[in-house]
Amino acid sequence: MARGTLRSNSILIAIGVGLVTLWLYDPFRLENTSGDSISTRYMATAIVTRGTVEITPFKRDLDGVHYAALFRSDGVWLPRIPFGVIPWSAPLFGVADFAGYRLEDPPGEWNHDRISTLARLAGILVALLANGAVWLLLLKSAARSGPMRSRVPEALALAGFAFGSWQWSQGAQGLTTQGIAIAAQALTYLVLFSRIRRPELCGLALGAGISVVLSVRPQDLIVVLPVLLAVRDRRALVVVAGVVGITAATIVTAQSAVFGEWGGYGGMLLRLSREAGTPMATFRSNPFPGFFGFLVSPNRGALWFWPLLFCLLPYGRALVSKLSRSRLRTWPPEGFILLGAAGYFVQVCFVDFWFAEWSFGPRYLYELAVPVALATAWCARAASPAWRAALGFALVWSIAVHALGARNFDPYVWHSASATPTRDRVWSFDDLLLLDTWEAGAVVDRPEQQGTLHRLKLRGY
Repeated sequence: MARGTLRSNSILIAIGVGLVTLWLYDPFRLENTSGDSISTRYMATAIVTRGTVEITPFKRDLDGVHYAALFRSDGVWLPRIPFGVIPWSAPLFGVADFAGYRLEDPPGEWNHDRISTLARLAGILVALLANGAVWLLLLKSAARSGPMRSRVPEALALAGFAFGSWQWSQGAQGLTTQGIAIAAQALTYLVLFSRIRRPELCGLALGAGISVVLSVRPQDLIVVLPVLLAVRDRRALVVVAGVVGITAATIVTAQSAVFGEWGGYGGMLLRLSREAGTPMATFRSNPFPGFFGFLVSPNRGALWFWPLLFCLLPYGRALVSKLSRSRLRTWPPEGFILLGAAGYFVQVCFVDFWFAEWSFGPRYLYELAVPVALATAWCARAASPAWRAALGFALVWSIAVHALGARNFDPYVWHSASATPTRDRVWSFDDLLLLDTWEAGAVVDRPEQQGTLHRLKLRGY
């Protein structure tokens, strides 16, 4: 196919997916994320209206909402979220408030529905940014593999990323640290393919991407740090170190000042749990419960929630075979992306809380969505007929599952239906999250959805 036709098709696909995305993501509904994200929207509101990061201005309205904040003994409420979300939320909230979409209306009364809707819109804007970055990433990766006859494999991969993963069932439901980290991850990977000639600019771009991940979700650094192995110029590495170092110093200073802990709200949570005699476990020495649970357990397994993950098997095998015949300095960008994905998967298998309470399936695998998109495109283009047939089923199933999650799931479905801890239910075949989500019906039709404050008081999210 002629290059001009391919370029035109690429633009048309991007526009088409963008329009479909806006329609399906439903930007003007109330947000629908977990309790930990309450602080995201109220911290942004406090910054815009009160010039503070504290959640204290909302004490009267949010009294009794357990996950609304971290409650200090002196009556101050602090956010349960990293400060790195501020650039992704506060500007939108500020523009909306300035334009007349008042967050405090009338004065002294908070408009919780507007605050909630803005949080969802912020999440969708981040998701759209990630979708665009992944589309460019897919095109650049395909261009490296030789002449292309069509954009169909890349279009299928983009559909899988945008609609067949947590991009839809979580990222489009409200602003979360995971959604921001995924967008930063995709943009960081894109730098590897962009061939920026000036090492200082390359270092600045890589440093910015890594800094965003550090500021919102430092546990995800293992996904992006391997890209530094692809950097050949020392000047670029120096710039990366400078940007990341400045970011880290700023975060530590701000968090120490507000929380009294350099680890911020996470450090404060750990300290409070120790003081209460119930220390929080972080990692475990046995990775196998997480490993098998992530893959095949009925309530947290990728086999049921995200079979596209298994595209990494043929893709990884082909890529490793290619990498084994070359030196590290000659690896293609995909090699470093695969290395980060493998490192992340191993890491989360050791996490004691691998099953992620209050989540739609194995959401800790969300961080693998970008590498899986590359693997999906490769399978559609180069895998054997058997793998391509499996890909077709996996794509349709993944989209159907996450469409169900986007329509029907909220944090109260399944997780609060039983007194049995989630850890003990993930392997239960007669207590299925997907079945409960199906039977719950659409989120918007439930009585408790009639107003954000009512839902917060009733359900706590």
